[in-house]
Amino acid sequence: MKVFVLNAKQIKAFKESYPELPKNDNINTLVIADYPRFGRISKEVNPDEKYIALRNLTRARFQVAQNLSREKTRFLDTLFYKFSSLDSSKIFSDTFGATSYCCNYRLLLYR
Repeated sequence: MKVFVLNAKQIKAFKESYPELPKNDNINTLVIADYPRFGRISKEVNPDEKYIALRNLTRARFQVAQNLSREKTRFLDTLFYKFSSLDSSKIFSDTFGATSYCCNYRLLLYR
C-alpha cells in the first residue's frame, strides 16, 4: 500500500480549477482523488515498522477492551436471569470485584 503526503493548500488551489463544483464532502473527496491523476504528488511515505507495530497493538488492545465489555454484559445478563433479586439489592459495590466474583461464581456453580 502506498501512502502519500498531500499539502492542503495545494489541494485547495487545485480545487479552484473546478469553479462550477459545489463545496461539500463528496465533491472534495472526488477532487482529492483526481489530484494524483495529474502527477502532482511529490512525496511518497513508507510507514516505519515501529508505527505499524504500534498500530497493530492499538487495534488488538481495542478489540480486547470490546471483548471484555461484551463478556461483562453477558455475565450481568446471566446473573440477572438466575438471581433477579441480586441486581436490585446492590449487595456488592463493585460487581466485578474479587469478593462478588467469588460469591457469584459459587452461586452459579451450585444452582
